[in-house]
Amino acid sequence: MRFLRLKLYHLCFVAICGLIFVFITKWSPHAAQPEAPSSLEAGYAVQMRENSQGTKKLVEYDNAGEPLGVVQNLTLIAPIELRCPGPYPKSADDPCHRSYAIKNGTSSEVLDSIHRFCGTTPNFYVQRYIGYGNKQSTHCDLIVRNDSLALGATNHMHLRGRSMKIELNPGFHDARVLVYRTDWDTSTQRDIWFYEPIPLKRGDILRITCVYDNTKSVQNSDGQLLKPRYLLWGENANEEEICLSSVHWIGL
Repeated sequence: MRFLRLKLYHLCFVAICGLIFVFITKWSPHAAQPEAPSSLEAGYAVQMRENSQGTKKLVEYDNAGEPLGVVQNLTLIAPIELRCPGPYPKSADDPCHRSYAIKNGTSSEVLDSIHRFCGTTPNFYVQRYIGYGNKQSTHCDLIVRNDSLALGATNHMHLRGRSMKIELNPGFHDARVLVYRTDWDTSTQRDIWFYEPIPLKRGDILRITCVYDNTKSVQNSDGQLLKPRYLLWGENANEEEICLSSVHWIGL
């Protein structure tokens, strides 16, 4: 019997190691009703299986036992280095100084690994011109390794995210925008499933671009007002930010 396997993988690149996985849908606090792929219809069954080595996978069967393929996951990330508005502070004890953020947040090894992966440096972000600080952008490219079809994407930013774009081969004649959300809101995060599968070729470039506003206080889910501070990559939505997308694809 052929079936759709949603596999769980260990991904280690540079000095980053983490669990990267594909999932059917997701939910986050205060988010809208989760959306599932259009391929799921009445009568389909989904099972979670675990083998003797502890590897988990989601197995989907349609109501006739027909094949749907093997879905995998391609993770796009970009560095997070968000400054406060105004001049960069001289004191490392200032919440708007990068050293303060490192002392109270994510390990510098993780941050440095993301920079190496994306070919960027912290100094570029610290020294660059940010204007009013309400449109601070970051991006990173990833090279596609296999001919495939992109089915959709799951995207994630925190409270200061404003827009996210995922592009295919930016700057080339066949450039295409896969995802472009300009009204980011953490309360309405959802999976995006493309109307039609999008072909990806080995050697293609996928670029993720995230834009943030770090100029004013924002309210978290507990009603607290969070003042601007230097923000780095991390899972703490109150004190850190993320630029992350998982592109779901199927091999040809």
